[in-house]
Amino acid sequence: MKTVRVAMLAAFFVVFAFVASADDSMKNRTEVTFLHGLTIIADTPLPDKVYEAQKYKIMVITETQQKGSRERFISYGTAPIVAPGYVITARHVISKKVECDLTGAQCDFSAVGEIISDDRIVVFPLSLVAYGPVGSLQDVAAFRLSEGLDIVYHPPQADKAMPDLFAGDGDRRANQFPSSRVDNGVVELVKNPYRILLHEAEFTDLAPGEAVTVSGFHTTKAPLLSKDGTTKGVFVDVFNYNFSGQIAAAIRNMEANKSGSVNTVYRIRGTDETAFSGGMVLSADGKIGGMVNASIKNFVYALSAKDIREFLKAQKILK
Repeated sequence: MKTVRVAMLAAFFVVFAFVASADDSMKNRTEVTFLHGLTIIADTPLPDKVYEAQKYKIMVITETQQKGSRERFISYGTAPIVAPGYVITARHVISKKVECDLTGAQCDFSAVGEIISDDRIVVFPLSLVAYGPVGSLQDVAAFRLSEGLDIVYHPPQADKAMPDLFAGDGDRRANQFPSSRVDNGVVELVKNPYRILLHEAEFTDLAPGEAVTVSGFHTTKAPLLSKDGTTKGVFVDVFNYNFSGQIAAAIRNMEANKSGSVNTVYRIRGTDETAFSGGMVLSADGKIGGMVNASIKNFVYALSAKDIREFLKAQKILK
C-alpha cells in the first residue's frame, strides 16, 4: 500500500496540522489567523513563550491494513516537533501497527504529517523510527521525515508537486524552500511552511502545583450517508487548541512503573480532546514538560519530559 494519499485525506475532509500566523502585534494571545480565517486557540490568553511554543506541532495520520483484508484502520494524533526532522506521538496512536508486529501478521503501514499555515496546506510522508516497549507505560513513538518521497504542496488556487525537499539530508533541506515564485511575471515572496520542522524542542521537569498548558488538536466527525446506503464518519472539523491546567501529582511509585521503563507520569487537573494523544504539556516558559497519553473526566495524564528525553536519546535522536 502506498503512502497515504492526499486524495484519501480529502475524502475524510481536511485533516490538518497547524502553524499559527506570527503576528507579533497581536496582543490577545487566544486567537490566530490561518487559512480559514480567525480562530480561537485558547480559553485564556497564552504567555508569549507558550504562544510561540504551541506552534511547533503537527498532525500525524496513520493507516494500517492487514494483507488480505479490505479493512483499513486510520488513526490520528498530535505530534510535537522534538528535533530537526523528527516528531513524536503516543504509541497507542499506532496500536494496530504494534498489534501486527506482536502477532506477526503481514500488514501495510504508512503515515503522513500535515501542516496548515495561514495560506497553504502541506502534506508529507513520515517513517516510523521506533516505539516504546509493549507492556510498558512508555507510550511514545517517534517518526522522521521520509527520504526519497515527494512532498505535496498546495498554494492557493493551485495543485502542484514541489521537488523532493527531504531526500538525503532531508531534515535540513527545509532551508531550500524557494523564497519567491513568479506568477504572470510578478515575483511573490513565499513563506516557508516547512521551517517549523527544523525546530529543536526544549524540555523541562514539572512539579505539583505548577501551571501548564495542554496543547493539541481536536477532531470532530459526523455521519455521512453514502449513495450505497452505508454510513461513514467524515471529518468536519480539526483544530488546534490550548487548555490551561495544573500539575496535580507526579506519579513515580505505581506498580506499572517498576519495570524501569518509565520514571514519572503526571496527573494534570485540566482537560483535553479527541486526538490530543501526543499533545504537548507546556510549562509557563514554553518548554515541553510532558506528552499526553491518557485522560479521564477533568484529568489528563502525561509522560514526563525525562522519559521522553531518555527514549529519544536511546534512538539517537537527541544527544
